[in-house]
Amino acid sequence: MKRPSGAFVVAMGLLAAAGGAGAWTWHKANSVPATVCAKGEFWESVRHREPRKIPPPTREELARLRELALETKARMIAKYPLLAVEMHPVPDEENAFRLLYQLGQEFGDHQVTISPQLKKLLECPDLPDVETANAALAENADFISRIERIAALKTRSSANMPKDYVGFVSGVACKTASDVFLFKARLAARDGDREETFRLVAATRNLADHYHQLETPNLLTETLTILLDLGVRTSAFKHLVPEFHEPADLERWQDLLKADGYSPADFAHVLRGEWHSTNQLIFSTINPRSPDSPPDPEALAEVFARAYSDKIAGLTRAGADFGSLASCADMMPGDHPELSPQSRKITEIFSVGSGAWGKGYSRAATFAHQSQAAIELLRLEQAGTPLDPALCATVTRDPVTGQPFVLNPATRELSAPFGADPDIKPLALPR
Repeated sequence: MKRPSGAFVVAMGLLAAAGGAGAWTWHKANSVPATVCAKGEFWESVRHREPRKIPPPTREELARLRELALETKARMIAKYPLLAVEMHPVPDEENAFRLLYQLGQEFGDHQVTISPQLKKLLECPDLPDVETANAALAENADFISRIERIAALKTRSSANMPKDYVGFVSGVACKTASDVFLFKARLAARDGDREETFRLVAATRNLADHYHQLETPNLLTETLTILLDLGVRTSAFKHLVPEFHEPADLERWQDLLKADGYSPADFAHVLRGEWHSTNQLIFSTINPRSPDSPPDPEALAEVFARAYSDKIAGLTRAGADFGSLASCADMMPGDHPELSPQSRKITEIFSVGSGAWGKGYSRAATFAHQSQAAIELLRLEQAGTPLDPALCATVTRDPVTGQPFVLNPATRELSAPFGADPDIKPLALPR
């Protein structure tokens, strides 16, 4: 059996954690009958399927809830200014995030798919012959043209999203797009086409940026960002850097694989966006006729706003480091006796996975900086400096522990420093 890569372990851990802490999961778990929730099985709540028996809110009730959501949001931002964001809308046809959201919806509805043959090739670790690869790509020309256009865009925004958007995005479409780009990059590298290889890697990184460089990213969009980013780094060191590692190539790899976007301040920005998604969801999923809907949404919104503001303050203070991420282990502290039983249940659900997500984010940061340090070591070697463990003190360090990575010159493997997460696997430097 093939052992999963370190990137896979990190990404899957984040997906599981975001599934517990994210807004969509609360929505699903909170939309089932109290008799199911009372069993104490969170995932049973998420998987539960039952015909809707309670009449949905009327049009007038929905309008009032939307109005209440906006009023409460404005009041919370005035009281907790760290939650404020400045939106930068872009035209719908130039909004890469909106276009990816729509593509994900169509994938979910099976309106857009890729052929079984291409899917099989993407899952295979070995490249096919040229004729087979070209035939599969030609068969999916429309999909590839669409994702190429999205990946070429430099504009994205979480403003002016469709009315059904509540912070949840499907990861299947973007992961498929990333897999296609990296598959094509490997084909280009095999053919010796440097420019096309670098272009496709840059396109994949830009797809990740479409989920990260938003006014209001959330835990789920950041998980997809990390999933795509770690996928690029893994593929680069396994398949692409070994093909192209001349001095000029390594300079380009260093730029393409720079470990930006991983810091306590970046994580604070994600939490700020997560609060915006959460506040919207609190009010958009209320049904006044359901006994499971919270009767005190404004009080619940206050508790969330205060908790998120406190976490953001801790992550943006002077001297904040990755140790500050441990504060996410208890996202909703306290028993909140002022809340209704329904609202207290929601705060409990939101605490699920938040600590694991913080740890997963730190793992991803270590992995990203490990690959950056590896490129820097390769550049030193090409400049005539023999690889030596002492060199690790002169290149990028692990941001979590603050320590240098550890080099084994005999095996050419770069490992995480002592005290780092044990799931971080050694990274082999190409010869």
